[in-house]
Amino acid sequence: MPVIVTRAEMDDVPLVDVPATTRGTRTNVRNLIVVNIIVGVLTCSTKIYEPVVGQYVYHRVADDVFGNDSRIKNYSVLAPCFQNTSDPGYVLVQTLQERSSSVMWHFSLVGGLIASVVNIGVGSYSDVVGRKFIFITCMLGQLLRNAITSVIIGLHLSIDYFYIVSSVDGLFGGSWGLLLLAYAYIADNTPPLRIRSFGILLLECMNALAEAAASTAAGYFIVRSGFFYPSLLACCVTVFGIFLVAVCLTETVVNTNSNQSRCSYIFNVYYLFIKEGRRRQRLLLWVGLGAFFFSVISTSSEINVDLLFLMNQPFCWSPFQNGIYDTVSTVVRRTVGAGVVKGLQRCISDEVLGVLGSVFVILGDVVFSIATSGWMLYLAFPGIGLIGFLVTPIARGIMSKLVPPQRHGAVFASLAVVESLSSALGAVTFNNIYTASVAVWGGAVYAAMAASHFLALWFFLAFRLLNKDGVPFETT
Repeated sequence: MPVIVTRAEMDDVPLVDVPATTRGTRTNVRNLIVVNIIVGVLTCSTKIYEPVVGQYVYHRVADDVFGNDSRIKNYSVLAPCFQNTSDPGYVLVQTLQERSSSVMWHFSLVGGLIASVVNIGVGSYSDVVGRKFIFITCMLGQLLRNAITSVIIGLHLSIDYFYIVSSVDGLFGGSWGLLLLAYAYIADNTPPLRIRSFGILLLECMNALAEAAASTAAGYFIVRSGFFYPSLLACCVTVFGIFLVAVCLTETVVNTNSNQSRCSYIFNVYYLFIKEGRRRQRLLLWVGLGAFFFSVISTSSEINVDLLFLMNQPFCWSPFQNGIYDTVSTVVRRTVGAGVVKGLQRCISDEVLGVLGSVFVILGDVVFSIATSGWMLYLAFPGIGLIGFLVTPIARGIMSKLVPPQRHGAVFASLAVVESLSSALGAVTFNNIYTASVAVWGGAVYAAMAASHFLALWFFLAFRLLNKDGVPFETT
């Protein structure tokens, strides 16, 4: 018979039957601690690599634009930053910004498109062969990416070789693949209750805190020693991460389904959204995916735009100043903000938290878009956008609670595919908006990002309405 489930019960009950298994039915604190440490280490590697590549490419493009101008040899500045619009150098800086933006989105597009295909298999097959094996495989790809980057920088090769770097990164799933495995691992070690959403939120916090530390270290390291040694450091950190996974990570997947061929597992993502479960469950998955897409499309591609925006006038920030801002903004949002979110979870649902987070990130983006001095940047983030970071972990959490444990890899694979596609599409969209508007209003791109979060807000509202009190669904 149909069973009427109240709203309070609905937050803590998956919409499909969950087989009797310890996986995904209770909290394993030890495993959660280990995976958070591993993600922290891998994030340090990635967030050392990203500013090194971004600023190295900017510096190389500056070499072409400014020729033998001695000012670009200063690693603290990277290229002249002219405040006076009548100075001939001002026009050259705008040219530098436009060319750098174009080069960076091309690199992002290549890696994102390849990863969007690969991650379907990464998530689906992790449900079969286990999280640990796929974890190590993806990390070996990250090590290869960092090693090739070191060779390019060390030998001063053409920046066109970064297309190889982006391709290698995409072929092993990129950072999106590693995170999808981490999220699936958290789902394996938590029950489908609000603790899972908070567990995913904590992982994002660990990810961001590691990012903050790495950003500051990378900025300081670049200023002191250039680009080569930070790229080597990224390699060493990745090797340490591989060691941690091999020694400390406990496998959570025990596949007992012998009726399904291994080749067919790649279709689990398709089945999840098209065939499996009840119609209501599939509709909620699609709505949740829409909320995730419009939340992540700007955040997954903003690093390149932020770098160009802050190095241009009126800010003219150095790598070290960029690192300090990233650190302060990230630490405040992920510590104070996480505490605020935990308190709010006691009285409002996850979907409403998604709406609230979208509102604050919209306001933060608007202030960021009109900023003319450093204090306005800090007012926007972490100030106004204090809890804006929660929108993507909340979307992940509400979607993972809709599926049974044997589909954790598939649902997080779908999110990783969307995130990698968003990174590619967002890089094309927002970098081109920045290129077109930088000479008139550099912050226009952040107004466009606010618009994407506005669309996400409506998807969270739709999820709330579709999952409202008293909605009946059948349990079998």
